[in-house]
Amino acid sequence: MAADRLLRVVAALACAMVMASAFKYDNVTHTLQEPLSFLHPDLHGSPFPTGAFWTNFVLGQRNEVVVTYPYAVKLVNDQLHISYPFRVVTAKSIIQGFTPEIVVQLGPQPLQIRRFDDLSVTIAFPQATGGTIILHLVRGSPYMTLEYQDATPAISSAANILSVAPSSPTSPYSQVTLGNWHQWLLFTSTPFAWTQHEHTWSGPRRFNGIVRIALALHENAKSILAAHAAVYPTGASISYDLQSAFAEDSYNFGKQFGREARLVLTAHRFNHTNVFAKGLAKLQSQILSWLQGMNVDHFVYDTAYGGLITAHGFRSDGEDYGNGNYNDHHYARLLLAMEIRSTQLYWHIPAAQSPPIYEPAFAANKMVGVVSEMDVVYSTWFGDRPAFIHGIQVIPVTPITASLLPYATCHNEPLCGRLGLECCGAPDGCCHDAPGQPQLECCSPPYTKNETPRKVVVGDSASTCDLNPRCWTAGPNGAALACCTDDTAGCCPGHACCNAPTGWTFDRILLVVLGVLAVLGVVYCSVLYLRRKDYRPLERDIRAWYCGGFMVVMLGVFFYLAFTVQN
Repeated sequence: MAADRLLRVVAALACAMVMASAFKYDNVTHTLQEPLSFLHPDLHGSPFPTGAFWTNFVLGQRNEVVVTYPYAVKLVNDQLHISYPFRVVTAKSIIQGFTPEIVVQLGPQPLQIRRFDDLSVTIAFPQATGGTIILHLVRGSPYMTLEYQDATPAISSAANILSVAPSSPTSPYSQVTLGNWHQWLLFTSTPFAWTQHEHTWSGPRRFNGIVRIALALHENAKSILAAHAAVYPTGASISYDLQSAFAEDSYNFGKQFGREARLVLTAHRFNHTNVFAKGLAKLQSQILSWLQGMNVDHFVYDTAYGGLITAHGFRSDGEDYGNGNYNDHHYARLLLAMEIRSTQLYWHIPAAQSPPIYEPAFAANKMVGVVSEMDVVYSTWFGDRPAFIHGIQVIPVTPITASLLPYATCHNEPLCGRLGLECCGAPDGCCHDAPGQPQLECCSPPYTKNETPRKVVVGDSASTCDLNPRCWTAGPNGAALACCTDDTAGCCPGHACCNAPTGWTFDRILLVVLGVLAVLGVVYCSVLYLRRKDYRPLERDIRAWYCGGFMVVMLGVFFYLAFTVQN
């Protein structure tokens, strides 16, 4: 027995030495040590999670928001602030606002991360009295769950608590009504009455049990929350089964084959020749039986509908997920379509949002720069120029880009844009086969040009407002001016790219009159000066001062109007 143990120890040491000698990277010690002090000793030595949802609890000032869905929480002033986020919409961003509707007293002692996984974290808050409050955060849970061990439950609110009372004599929960009329439900493992002291409501001292907090946005949600409050999760996990052999049915075989093929491509990209060769050989051997029809669920050709279906699918429409009835033939295409649809919906902001995602003020940007847990912004990490925001959605250009980016439209007609018609880049309406011929079928409804005389010559060339390139970029965020896309609006007053409307306006008449007077004044003063300069000093003649002052005033008014009145 002792010899067996000794052999195991020697084997373990040998393996450790081999692994240490094979490890090619240098060891370094991170300079940021404070977060480690908040981890339970059992977690020391474990890899720190990358981008975990709860890391704001241990980084920086430790008071930044943590999103658990549907709630957002913060640790501020020894308190747990619980918010049901609300949207704050501007033209540049949509931000999830944070109001601490429920505030839970935790005490001044440092927190300790007890455990964590991909979807949850357990945090302990030691109490000065010797007890502990344990917070179980699980993403997606409609409850906030706190476990009290010889500690006192105490809550308050930044929205002003109007009342805390059972909704009925037999109710399994207490109902908290806030000043914003939100109703939060308090479930306790052992019933007790909440007592008020100023703005704080407290439970019994040295309480041992569970308190669960949930927001009931609708009356019918209360019974559902009450029915499930007795059982609470303390963790979550994601598991998968890696099968060494490929499945026999086409559906699961296709998923496994695609997954392994991506791994083989990855090995090839990083020059892992041995892994690439083994993986490629495995794929070739697996697909060969399908191509030769030697596998159990082989393909058969359907002469009635002209397609390949599986033998099992032909035998029963319930097998292979309906493959015999031409269902699930292109699963990989379904995933691609979902990815493209999500990108176009949440990032590209289509003109007609269905369902509506962003409010009109923000949707007018036509593109999202950054999507975060608590906000979306019309900006990027490196700038907020429209070229940055739109350009980053295009690069890198790959074969799938053609499917990701929609076809250009011709007056909101995608088919015209797809045909590459020249008129799609001009405001002349829809395209025609030839002058006098019917319009192309891709144009519907007909687009007619408004030939009102309000259109004028503007900008750097003899072009109309909606053709002038400066007008197309003089609007908000580099967009076109509204009048450039509206034939009835004429030019846009006040913009340098558009000249003022034609015709004699009051401003123009005043400008001409003052200009004429200014010229006459210059002529008069010049003649007066030339006539009198030889026989009397100019500075002694009051008319000279009058002429000089008049000329300066008139020229000043003239140039002011010349630079401020649109031509």
